Amino acid sequence: MLVIKNPFKPKRPIANNDIKPVAKKHKSIFSWVTAWQIIITLMVLAFLILIHPVPERLSKYMVIGCFVISWLIIVFKLWYNFFTRGVVIIATVFIFVTFYGSNKVVVSNELINACYVENLKDYENTKYMSGGENGIGIDSSGLVRRPMIDTFIEMGLLTKNMQYIRVALRIWLDDYAISDIYNNYKDMYIDIQKFSSISEITDKTIKSGDILIYDNCSQVYIYLGNNEWIEVNANDKKTIIVSAIPALCIVQEISGKVVRWKVIDS
Repeated sequence: MLVIKNPFKPKRPIANNDIKPVAKKHKSIFSWVTAWQIIITLMVLAFLILIHPVPERLSKYMVIGCFVISWLIIVFKLWYNFFTRGVVIIATVFIFVTFYGSNKVVVSNELINACYVENLKDYENTKYMSGGENGIGIDSSGLVRRPMIDTFIEMGLLTKNMQYIRVALRIWLDDYAISDIYNNYKDMYIDIQKFSSISEITDKTIKSGDILIYDNCSQVYIYLGNNEWIEVNANDKKTIIVSAIPALCIVQEISGKVVRWKVIDS
């Protein structure tokens, strides 16, 4: 049966009860795609800053800033859902407690020193680069500092004691030069021996991990044991290991001193 509607029939007014409320959806400032694009960009920026051999403290703060901003973006995107909000809160508390906690497991100074010496050897043949402190390029102060950073990270992961990770982070953030090491920067180093000639240095007066610095801070050698030293050689433009103390310099009558990391002094 064909039904024809009357076009002149007045329409029934819509009552308020007939209108169903529609929940308003929260409109985010930017989508997840945009958020991940920003996060990936920040991570690439952090990576480039990390490998860039400039030991400026600002650069390292920029790296930390990239990670903090990325985390805040994730928090912002997840905050409007009750479940994910709880996950974010728990994750934040977990990270905070983990980083600032300590399980009181400690290792001996001898183990730290042994690990430091092994990490020093890993940087043999690393290209010299002014201001560098990584495997891409390194200078004399970086050669002193970076293996110790690696050592404390390893100790932290091995013992699950975040105290070691915090020490590594402090060393990484606190840039300083060879002249600062010579002057026992922030009481982090101790004097072992003053000398007026290289021939005064013997195995009886020093131990592996000790740092030999000329008085003019022009050259640095770190003792590996068994009459082996590691240095950043200006002529070879890389890190090399040399044998026997007399090979350290042509001019024997040169003054300087030997210092040691305070954390490995027993």
